Amino acid sequence: MKKFSRILTAVVATATTAATMFAAAPAAQAAMGNTVLFGDSYFANTSIAQLIDTRLNGGPQCIKGEYRVATEITALSGGTRVDDYSCNGTQLYLPGYTLESEIDQAIADGKLNASTLNVPIMIGANDTYRTPAPIDNVAAALSYDRAFDKIKKAAPAARVIFTSYPSITNDRAGLCAIRINGLPPTELPFPIVQEAERQLFEQSRTAAERHAGAGAVFLDLRNQTKGHDTCAPGGEAWVAGVLDNQTPQYNLTMHMAHPGVRNAAQQIVSKMQ
Repeated sequence: MKKFSRILTAVVATATTAATMFAAAPAAQAAMGNTVLFGDSYFANTSIAQLIDTRLNGGPQCIKGEYRVATEITALSGGTRVDDYSCNGTQLYLPGYTLESEIDQAIADGKLNASTLNVPIMIGANDTYRTPAPIDNVAAALSYDRAFDKIKKAAPAARVIFTSYPSITNDRAGLCAIRINGLPPTELPFPIVQEAERQLFEQSRTAAERHAGAGAVFLDLRNQTKGHDTCAPGGEAWVAGVLDNQTPQYNLTMHMAHPGVRNAAQQIVSKMQ
């Protein structure tokens, strides 16, 4: 009987240990191989209601919409863990809260680490209009290079996915800020916006090119989304206008509508390792 008791005790102990190991496995697995997202409100997809509430009642600086690129990456990739450090208003090189600020926070939180596999980045738009000075592509390149070095130091195995913004203007430099149901989108020429798009595209593309041998890739959303700019009819526009009740499901004017968010996530997933 004593022998049986000892055997039973050993079996129970073994089963308990095994159960504990299996119970712990999903949590350990979830901590491995994460994706860390950096960017501005194009990734964060903050809603106007959230911004108003924060302005009136206070709250965190970085606000994220419930439906955003990070949530769609998780949904489309079969459950990849995404630690989302995108933040409305983030800049690339102008003083303030920058891409490097986001990276520093992710490192301090332990989220950007040796297990990180993918780091998508979309940034730069907020640097184009907050100063009367021309876009500083040299400063942008230096900021991108510092950011890349920080990322690779913390996450040597990570693939850094430099992602361009989607198309906002069409091939004629047309921008359609007014999109009213029952009327064609009102197209006006905005070559200055198209030129800013071009420079942001080149900043991202050349950053990926400079670091291609060290784990960087480029995702060209600008050309991939041609035909889905602000002047596309009805629900074909993946970027909303300013006065717009024609584009379904969007959180902020002049930002990606939900189909654009989903497309961006799909394209990012296709570049992930």
